[in-house]
Order: sequence, then structure tokens, then C-alpha cells
Amino acid sequence: MPITPVTVPGAKSVLNIITFNTDANTSFQNALLSSLQQGLMNTATASPSAVVTDPTAQPSAPAALAPNVVGVVDRAAGPVTMTGNQETNQTILAGGGNLTFNAVAGESGTLAAASGNVYFSAPPSGAGQWTLLFDDTAPGASNTVVAGSANTLIQDTGGEANHILLGSGAATVGAFGTDTIIGGTGQATVFLNGGGSALVGASGPLEVVANQGGNTVTTGSGPATVFANAGGNTVIGGAGPVIYVAQPSTAGSLFNAGAGDTTVFALTGSSGTYQTGAGHFTFVATDSSASTITGAAGAATATVFGDAGSDVTFNGNAIGNILVASGANTTLNAAGSSGGNIFFNSVGAGNSATLIGGSYYNFFVAGQDNATMVGGAGHNFFQFVAGHDGGTNLVSGWNANDQIDLFGYKASQVSESTVNGSTVITLSDGTKITVQSATVPASQIHIG
Repeated sequence: MPITPVTVPGAKSVLNIITFNTDANTSFQNALLSSLQQGLMNTATASPSAVVTDPTAQPSAPAALAPNVVGVVDRAAGPVTMTGNQETNQTILAGGGNLTFNAVAGESGTLAAASGNVYFSAPPSGAGQWTLLFDDTAPGASNTVVAGSANTLIQDTGGEANHILLGSGAATVGAFGTDTIIGGTGQATVFLNGGGSALVGASGPLEVVANQGGNTVTTGSGPATVFANAGGNTVIGGAGPVIYVAQPSTAGSLFNAGAGDTTVFALTGSSGTYQTGAGHFTFVATDSSASTITGAAGAATATVFGDAGSDVTFNGNAIGNILVASGANTTLNAAGSSGGNIFFNSVGAGNSATLIGGSYYNFFVAGQDNATMVGGAGHNFFQFVAGHDGGTNLVSGWNANDQIDLFGYKASQVSESTVNGSTVITLSDGTKITVQSATVPASQIHIG
């Protein structure tokens, strides 16, 4: 991997002492050095200065930075502990790692560490804006951040396993390593750019962008939005409301809803497995997506919308689930469901949908379109409403508990015949119902 040297201006000479391992951080490093030079060149009465630590120094007690110090270059091979001085726009470069920096209220700045084992903390109140850059690519490299009240921008590199505890400030985290990130009360945006990170939300609003697989996200009591841009991630909902967006190429992804209300958008070409939770579950499947939804015991009801070409397998156990086919060639398969389901076919005239019921109660509400409706082993109600029908419908899986409901029709508008062992019902508005391989007695057809 390329090594990028950083030239650090010293009080009497130029020191070439720090190397960063990723070319991607070069422009950021240059900005840091520019900031440091600006501080050193300041000609104000209380002239800012920089501190360059002795490479052999290993202080046994924390050292407080003197007033007016705006730049720190840590060259020490051993551990160094520093406490801030309330200066704004601090620039701290840690070349050898093993740095502990305790920021104080009113202080802000940037810390860049080319080696690991750095500890940064901000106070619980009054902290400023901090940018933290960790750039140690050695396997197992680790840094710790206790963000406190600071507004933070945190970025690491691949190979690191950092521990990041967010606080009351706003945070943006770019995680390329295998990090552990704990949310706080402030707004947090986390980019999971590597695999193997674990993120646990808290009460603050959380936005997650998962660009690689292999990560685990657990949302908290605050509202959360998760964008799954890659497959192989696991997302577990918490007590707060969750919006989950599954992008294409998300095969192998798993989403488990929690106590909060959940809305899932399965975008075109996406695939994944979803589990409903204690909160209401709304699922929107767009074009050509393939999804499986399961419901644990005690889960709340679900509402499922299937757009054109979507294929949804629904195994929910709650009573009162609603499944809506809203696009052509949609399949809503609830054969594995033991709950009560209501199906609506609204794909549009001339198009078609396949609706498959579960083992308990199923209500199929037809529309002005074509549909294949498959009844389950329990009670199935196939319902047609005058003025809202007109399609060609195939009913299969008929059993003795089933019935056909013709709402708004008169007996004179209904004709029935038997064709090749199937019952064919034709309505005055052009609706055609074929009950496959079954003779339907009059007692199971309700008109009016």
C-alpha cells in the first residue's frame, strides 16, 4: 500500500516524521498542515505556537497544554497524555500512536493519527467541533473515541478495530475497519464502508449507510433510517421507528423488526429476508424484487404492497395482515402464514396478480384486472364488488369452508355453468370467475 509522508514544520527546522498509509487521505493531511502553519505564522500579541514532543519522552502524568498552543506534533515512541487548553482550531498530529488527548470545554480542532492506540475524549458539555482521522492499516490496530458533547467527524481506515462511543453532539462516522460504534443522544450518520462492524443505536436519531456486507446494526429508541447498499448485513430494529431501504444486490441481507413501527422499501432488484416485530410492519416491494417476510409469535400485523414483477413470500402469524398487489405480474404468497390475511388486487385492468392464502382465514378482494387466487386450508372468502370488477379470475384450492361473495349484484346479473369439471360464474359487468376443478353449491355463493 502506498506510504504518504507528511512534512511537519517545526520551531527551528522541518521534520519529516509522520507517514500516513492511504493516499486517499493526502488532501486531508495537507489541509491539516496548512492549518498548523497558519497558526505558527500568526503574528497576534498572544502568538500561537506548536509543541513537538521528544521522541524518547514517556511522561508519567498528564501534561496540560499551555495557553496559545494550537499545534501538537507527537513524536514520542512511548505513551503521551495531554489535556487541552480551550484553544479553537487545534491541529494534533500523532505519528507514533499511544497518545491520550483529553479535550476540554470550548476547544475544537483536528486530530490525525498515523499509528494506533490513540484515545480521544471530549467533555460531557461545552465541547466544540472535532475531526478525527485514524490511518493505521496494521491488522488489529485500535483507537478509542469518547465523543461526549463534541460534534465529530470520524474516519478510519481498513484493518482497524476502533471503539467509538458517541454522545450528545452530532456525529458523522466513516467506518472502513471492523469497528464497534455505540450511539448517543445526538444525531449520528454512520457510513459502514468495511465489513465486520457492529453498530448499536441509542436515543438519538440515527442514519446508517451500509456500503459493504458483514456488518450488524441494532437500532435504539430513537428514530433510525438504514440504507442497505450491499448484501450480507444484519439489521435489528429497536424501540424507535425504523425506515429500512434495501437497494439492489442485497442478497443475504437480514432485517428483524423490533418494538417500533417499521417501514421497509425493497427497491428494484433487491432481495432479502425480513421478520416482523411488535410494532406495525409496512413493506413496499418495488419492481422485480424478491423478498421473504416472517412473523414471530406475538408480532403485530403487517401491510404489504407488491409492485410490478415483485415476488413476496409472507409467513406472518398475526390476525389482520393486509397484502396489496399494485403492479402487473405481482406474486403475494402467504401459503406459509397461519394468521388472518386480506388480499387486495389493484394491479390495473388487463394485468394480472397471483395471490396465495394461508392456513387460517383469507379474504380475497378482486379488482378490475386478472388474478389467480389460491385458497388455503382454512376459510377463504372470494369477494367481488359491483363497479370495481371486470377481470378474469381463477380460483383454486377450493374447500368446503370457502364462499364467494358478490356484493352489489342481483341474481339476474349472475350466471353459472360447469365447464370441464370447473364452476364458471359470469357477471353482468364482464367479470369472469372460474373455480378450478370444483362444483360450487349455491349455499356457498352469496349475492347482494
